[in-house]
Amino acid sequence: MKIDYSKLPRHRCLCQDAKSFYASVECALRGLDPLETYLAVAGDLSRKGSVILASTPKLKAEYGIKTGSRLYEIPKDPRILLVDAQMYEYLAVSMAIVRLLNRYMPLEAIRPYSIDENICLLDGTRWSDSWEAARYIQAMIKLECGVPIAVGLGNNFLQSKLILDIRGKKDGIAECCYEDFEQKLWPQPVEDIWGIGPRIKLKLNRLGILTLGQLAQTPLDVLRRTFGPAIGEQLYFHSFGVDLTDPIQPWERLRKGFSHGQTLFFDRTLEDVKFLIRELWDDVTSRMRAAGLAGRTISVAVGYNADSGIRPIQKSRTLASPTLQESKLSTATYELLEDAPSWPIRIVHVGISNLVTPDLIQLDLFDDPEANEREVHLFETVDKLKKKYGNGVIFRANSYLNGTAVSRSRQIGGHQR
Repeated sequence: MKIDYSKLPRHRCLCQDAKSFYASVECALRGLDPLETYLAVAGDLSRKGSVILASTPKLKAEYGIKTGSRLYEIPKDPRILLVDAQMYEYLAVSMAIVRLLNRYMPLEAIRPYSIDENICLLDGTRWSDSWEAARYIQAMIKLECGVPIAVGLGNNFLQSKLILDIRGKKDGIAECCYEDFEQKLWPQPVEDIWGIGPRIKLKLNRLGILTLGQLAQTPLDVLRRTFGPAIGEQLYFHSFGVDLTDPIQPWERLRKGFSHGQTLFFDRTLEDVKFLIRELWDDVTSRMRAAGLAGRTISVAVGYNADSGIRPIQKSRTLASPTLQESKLSTATYELLEDAPSWPIRIVHVGISNLVTPDLIQLDLFDDPEANEREVHLFETVDKLKKKYGNGVIFRANSYLNGTAVSRSRQIGGHQR
């Protein structure tokens, strides 16, 4: 199948990623050069087994210490600075970068991809030259935030992200387009390509597909049979650098779903985690209300203590009609877990997809309309209180006994503020 690039939309997209973000922010706070300093950010310095959240390029290059390493792996070298994570500081710098970008483009043209990465649409901005934009933005973020960044440029969001990961992080700025995508990206191993995880890589390798170029030469019907129509087509078109995502569509409307999970510090029973499930759905439904979306297909995953030998469980169910009510979602989740091993649980994760706008919700014949309305108003009030006073202002009473919401309210991203 030949791709006719002349019929595809062309945009000027920029993907910006901060180098060793947490470590770079810590260096900036101390007036140090992130590219010349040996520094590691730990989740908790009081625990020898604490995970390293970020390390500076020199610490990575000379000692192999990177994200996911453990505190005890760091050698005793007086040049190495070890610091506790400061999530508020990282969020503040992340928001400062978005505000800086917003000086030169509207907010709807900026899509935060993660705390340290943004994808931007340069169409209609002051720059006619994407490289000029990349160099300017790179310099301004370094000057005002003290953080070095890498940039990828492309005809769509996918291309800008891929070239950033493959070349931009080494060269500082890199660009690709439809015409040179084959030359620059096809030689890359499939595992280096954004969107291809370990399971997809394994399946591709079993088909004899090791590089992106080999993926592009694989018949579309083979990929559809192996991965299903949706993923098979996505893999095929992505291998040619084709991404038909609308770059100006509101970000929340592009969502396929919402999810939330919790890793527990000790073994819990199924009965213990039932209230945790309610808390997780509280968080998910709050985000759904903010986005103006409801969902119909729910999923739940439960992981057990690694020493137990019990395989993780993952189940899903499509409800009769869309909802964003925590009570209905929690009840349906409990039903999915009726036959699950009750102990020793270490991970709980819930999610919802098949999203629609709330105006498409239909009441069940056996629903109590007044009870439904009371629940909706109650949680709308809770949302308003949290928005005004912060997430720690109101909790369910049981959260102080059986849940984790209280402790999580004192954390950001699972780490101390």
